[in-house]
Amino acid sequence: MTLLLITILLFTFMPIIPFPATSASAMLLDWNIETVDVGDGDVGLYSSVVLDSNNNPHISYFDRTDGSLKYAKFSGTQWEIETIETIDLATMYEGYSWMTFYTSIGLDSSDNPHISYNKGYTSKGELRYAKWTGSEWVIQTVDSEFSSGFGEFSSIIIDSTDKPHISYKGAGYQVRYAHWTGTSWDIEIIYPGPQTVDMTSLALDSADGPHIIYFDRYNEDLVYARKISDEWITEPVDSGLANVYLSIDLDSADNPCITYSSYIHNS
Repeated sequence: MTLLLITILLFTFMPIIPFPATSASAMLLDWNIETVDVGDGDVGLYSSVVLDSNNNPHISYFDRTDGSLKYAKFSGTQWEIETIETIDLATMYEGYSWMTFYTSIGLDSSDNPHISYNKGYTSKGELRYAKWTGSEWVIQTVDSEFSSGFGEFSSIIIDSTDKPHISYKGAGYQVRYAHWTGTSWDIEIIYPGPQTVDMTSLALDSADGPHIIYFDRYNEDLVYARKISDEWITEPVDSGLANVYLSIDLDSADNPCITYSSYIHNS
């Protein structure tokens, strides 16, 4: 049986040494590698990490060994691990044609974790949301539909009023965006399909406006979407790509910064 670890990489700058300003040695980082969780199987899949106000890491991930969504946080002295939700493995293998807890994690102003993830079986999928209230985990189904892969590739950000915003793959390979209004989930379709879409990443600007990057696999385009005056504006960033993994963030002027990897087709 394969042994898979979940590992976190942390770095700190080396102490200042009187090297000449042109020396590359002054730029070296001291990497500290820790094993967070270990199991006799597939542990640590689809992980996501965020730092709290004390610079301690919080991680969400999927433990396929027992079919569970897990959460780990560093207290300052040790790792504390919790299981948030578990799917019965017998049910999974009898009726689930796919089951993936793609996870994404964010923290609110009180450093409480909010996690988006998907769970699915046969042809139905769900986008799920788990929030730590300070005393317990509260789990909601944000969106669901009879569509294979529904809710995958979610990305969650918590806004300035502690409300969650989530981008994710919808039915028929749509790109969807959900945000909590305070009383309910407001769901919008950014890309209606029907062509295949993989991967999403979300960032919020200084006015809590959403900016989303996603990969249109059918057209081989990396696409950037933002909301202006209640209308979604999309534009291709790069083309001729395949199997893209991506992430977006915004600078202090709300300009998007995007990183992605891809196979590039030879002409």
